[in-house]
Amino acid sequence: MLRRLLLLSLYLPAVFGTLLKEASLSQVQEENLDSLLRHRFYMSRRHDVNLTAKYAVRDFVRQTFEDYGLEVVMHEFPTRKPEFNGTNVIGILNGKESYTPSDRPVLLGAHYDTAVATPGVDDNGSGMALLLETARVVSSRCQPQYTILFAAFDYTEYTISWAGDPCYWDVPCGSQQFVDDWLVSFLEKRNNPQFQGAFIADTLMNWDDTDNSQALPGGFNILFREPYNRIQTNNFRGDFLFLYSRPRDIFLIDTFTQCYNEQSNSSFRLESVVVPIDGQPTAYDKRLYRAQLTSDHHNFWRSSSNFNAIQLTDSANFRGDMQLCHHRMCDNVNIISEVKISFLTKITKAVVDTLLNLSNSIEDCHDQTTEAPSKAKPHVTHKHTPITPLRDTDPSQVSCGSAAINISLYFVINFFILVNIITQIVSGVR
Repeated sequence: MLRRLLLLSLYLPAVFGTLLKEASLSQVQEENLDSLLRHRFYMSRRHDVNLTAKYAVRDFVRQTFEDYGLEVVMHEFPTRKPEFNGTNVIGILNGKESYTPSDRPVLLGAHYDTAVATPGVDDNGSGMALLLETARVVSSRCQPQYTILFAAFDYTEYTISWAGDPCYWDVPCGSQQFVDDWLVSFLEKRNNPQFQGAFIADTLMNWDDTDNSQALPGGFNILFREPYNRIQTNNFRGDFLFLYSRPRDIFLIDTFTQCYNEQSNSSFRLESVVVPIDGQPTAYDKRLYRAQLTSDHHNFWRSSSNFNAIQLTDSANFRGDMQLCHHRMCDNVNIISEVKISFLTKITKAVVDTLLNLSNSIEDCHDQTTEAPSKAKPHVTHKHTPITPLRDTDPSQVSCGSAAINISLYFVINFFILVNIITQIVSGVR
């Protein structure tokens, strides 16, 4: 009897402690996002301002991808100035269907460079923090069915008005080089699988629920009447995430929207803006929808391959403090707050669940990398165990709570073990 009671006292903490640990490790962690912003993406990453810091971040991203077990490609490309050539850092999580026509690769991208006179914490430290934390969680799963790509783009923030800029005017750089030079070739070498699309994270953390904190580009009230009416009814509060897409990107939007809305904290709203462009933007489209075509998603749209892509953004210079601080020195760590980190966390969780579902990655199967990349242990071992998908990636069938599957199963198994122990104890008393 005493031995059984002792066994129960030892077993209960182990069961519930492990359960809580598994639940925590399989999720996005706010402290990781906060640490990345404060300690990695807190200073200028600009070639003509702080080249050393830019290279340090580039190498940090490469090392972090390697630590997470990704196949890493340093995609170098020329500019108008050889001393300032660019590098896109690409992490590849191969899937069960990789190198076959049945593969359906999906991509998450963010730019790591900054504008001239800014530390770039929101633009685009927030997007890079999301990228790396998502890579941590997603790479901690079993091998997905389909390939997942993580891309950190260089030279998004070039200056077209300055002839001395390495990417001045019509010189392809950054994500344009990635799409035209690398992605097309990558897909060809892998038997031309269907590319599902790209999620571009650019300036994500600024959340402001005060009245009249949200400004809008000129003509927004005419071009996008329904979103404008909702924002107006909400007293122009900047309390939402913007999604920019085209009608053909609806599959990506539907999947992400469901995953986002299943997260907690409904005060962090979502506004979807569908730009009525059929295929590649024309010269007229580029003038009319200029404010919706300023980020890296545009280079997926403009490609001759016409890849699907959507942009996730807080609207950058159109909201709250960033109306003053966008591309300026005050976009620094002082803008970080608890509510903004919570906002970024919700977005990151939704991105994680979206990628897991689109890649048919459904279960945990090994130890996970749990710490922020600045503390991550090198040479993380990943057991790429093939899995059989439970479902096709139809948005109507998407379930974004995939992390709960194994936790629930673990709990059920241990519950019955616990019941058996208690039954033996009761029998012993009798």
